[in-house]
Amino acid sequence: MHVALGLDGVLLHGPRRARRTLARWFGEQGAWRHPVYVTGRSLAETRPLVERGRIPPPAFVIADHGATVVRGEALQPVEPLQRRIDRRWPGSEVVAAELRRHPRLVYNIFPGQRRVRAIVDPAARRDETLQRDLVTLGCELVFPGYRQLAVLPWGTSSGATLRALLDELGELDETEVVVVGARREDLTMMKLGTRSIVVGNADPVLVGAVRGRPRAHIAERAGAGGVIEGLARHGLMDG
Repeated sequence: MHVALGLDGVLLHGPRRARRTLARWFGEQGAWRHPVYVTGRSLAETRPLVERGRIPPPAFVIADHGATVVRGEALQPVEPLQRRIDRRWPGSEVVAAELRRHPRLVYNIFPGQRRVRAIVDPAARRDETLQRDLVTLGCELVFPGYRQLAVLPWGTSSGATLRALLDELGELDETEVVVVGARREDLTMMKLGTRSIVVGNADPVLVGAVRGRPRAHIAERAGAGGVIEGLARHGLMDG
């Protein structure tokens, strides 16, 4: 069984007691319940959380909004899945150069190994020229925040990489996967059709998108408390 959940707004959010309870639950059954972390953070930003024991040991980490996928506490790339993602990436400098051609919309650019982050004018969400130019390069666009843009390899998202990972493992069984989210982008995971949990502090857009889905639980509690509430609702732990 896999529980795929975010870090910011989910596992790292909520009362300390709830976070401790959730960590204990993950540890009770060993590898059977090791989580899959799905985050917009880079691997460099996620690694200290794993190495310092701030989060339960992962089975896998999907970082960079889906552009990076690694295994276990050693955080080793999952192959050949990672190579397939890498082959779709035109290169961070190429993408950064394209973003610099739009100074009216793009203010600060932060290249990474296989994604580029940028601070943008909110109008970038609606600018067809910027989006067309990046798509022509072979890129996917994600707006994780009001003034934030993440440029990724084409076809990449948190949900797409999670699906590809489960396919690699031969474990895309809707009864054996639970996804948990708080961000708007987490809707890409909810579309897998598995059981899902939306925590109480989630983006209203995500809440509205999943409301009424039979396998979705919209929690009242925030962060880790909402995860516990949702797992209890799905019959996986005591609330």
